Amino acid sequence: MSRSILITGANGALGLAIAEFFLTREESCRVFLGVRERRERAQELAARYSGRADLITLEITSPDAWKTALAEIETQAAPLGVLINNAGYLSRRVEDCLGRNRNSGRTARRPD
Repeated sequence: MSRSILITGANGALGLAIAEFFLTREESCRVFLGVRERRERAQELAARYSGRADLITLEITSPDAWKTALAEIETQAAPLGVLINNAGYLSRRVEDCLGRNRNSGRTARRPD
């Protein structure tokens, strides 16, 4: 039986590398590339591994998006077997706690 793998943040370098790792080493896996935006590189990978890699739209902060993604994975393949939660998320509370860089007194910049 094939294994379903979901990688969040699959549009960045690390997410793409993790996906390619599974795709090149495990013939029976089905990799779902969880992306929110900037999909081009993930689309290229999915095209290269057509039938074994699929894009899935996922906003990690939305419970409804998770339910939809998991239902889609289960419909297209097997129930989710592996989750690699690679997507970055910086909440306002964490950002507020970081507030100022102690060494310089400058306000910390939120990552893009």
